[in-house]
Amino acid sequence: MLKISLKIPRSSIVRVAGPASLRVASGRISVLGKILQSGSEIFISLYKSYPLYSLDDSVVDIELGEGGYVENPREKDDVTIQWIETAEKVVEKGSRIVVMGPGESGKSTFSTLLLNTAINKGLKACVIDADIGQQDIGPPDFISMSCPSQTVQWLRELYPEEIRLIGVLTPSQYSHRIIAATIDLVSKALEKGAEVIIINTDGWVSSPYAIEMKLEIARFVKATHIIALQNGSYLGSLINTSTPIKIMPLPSPQGVRTRSREDRRMLRAYAYKKFFDQAVLRSIDISRDFIIIGSCLASGEKLDQQKILELEKIIGTKILYGSRHEGVIYLYVQSPVKEYSEKSLKYQDHEIQIFVQGSERGLLASLLDSSLREIAPAIIDTLDLQNNVLKIVTRYEGPVSGVLIGRVKIDFSYDDSIRYTRCPI
Repeated sequence: MLKISLKIPRSSIVRVAGPASLRVASGRISVLGKILQSGSEIFISLYKSYPLYSLDDSVVDIELGEGGYVENPREKDDVTIQWIETAEKVVEKGSRIVVMGPGESGKSTFSTLLLNTAINKGLKACVIDADIGQQDIGPPDFISMSCPSQTVQWLRELYPEEIRLIGVLTPSQYSHRIIAATIDLVSKALEKGAEVIIINTDGWVSSPYAIEMKLEIARFVKATHIIALQNGSYLGSLINTSTPIKIMPLPSPQGVRTRSREDRRMLRAYAYKKFFDQAVLRSIDISRDFIIIGSCLASGEKLDQQKILELEKIIGTKILYGSRHEGVIYLYVQSPVKEYSEKSLKYQDHEIQIFVQGSERGLLASLLDSSLREIAPAIIDTLDLQNNVLKIVTRYEGPVSGVLIGRVKIDFSYDDSIRYTRCPI
């Protein structure tokens, strides 16, 4: 550890990149609108860097870990003051602000500044984290919302008050569900009395469809502002278009930490662990008044025993459950089918899709209450339609009336590299 004591004159900025521990020895420091008084301490993660804006002549004691550093950014290169001024300008009662930009452009950081600015103004604020691949508030694969009363250093300090499962980690796959979930959470925020709503979007801005998705979100939630980070060049001529929504291009800071693919995987694993550590295995009777969404096997017409026996002769293994939709038969089998090829397996002009017993284990899901409201994240352990039993891993202990199953699977180390483009069960 390298220990330094740093004098920061009033209205000056110093950027600290983690890992680092920081203690304010005297004076006052603002970190994204979170005010640190004399004696306050914070930790800066390996994955983050923060501008320290001195509200008084201040002294800060810093311990730097390996890879951490302190720099005095050149005034012309630093965007901190511009960010603070923009946040002060757009945050007012009734604001609905959509933050967009490519990966590593500072979306979560600016969203934190907006949130803290609202709280410091005495406004009730809700932040919606709509970045399904790099969730700060909820687990990956979900959109989440939190309405804190205290300022924060990082959105990861927050716990979700509402979650919505999207079911994938790539926004282009389920953009319609992202739009719908975001609109729903804005409605929930208003029910909670939110005076300011901040929507932190994903980093997909590389195609017309990506921009269209963000604009659809802004349009349907009746956004007052779009903050386009990295100066919004990806918006093209829209930057200069006069619309009811104020589009504000904003530069990104020079010192944003770039995360590798492995860094992102580790952050997702940490997020899963946050929600599933100390979770327990629950067994739920699904024989009556229970709805399953996201399973082709569960939603089709159940096959009778005669058809099951006929199909067993065709595929050569025991079938535990079968269902049929128009043109497709779904089979849940005890063991893998030898030399199995879906293209070669047909039954009465129906294609056959096979799920092997246990293949559902690890699928991310969301539990539903009696009004079909999402109440808690879960991991599927067993879906036994033959005996009407669902086994899940979750921290939630209350009644469950349904489950929404996604297309991402995690293992015991919270690795989520197994992803499906169609029904996983």
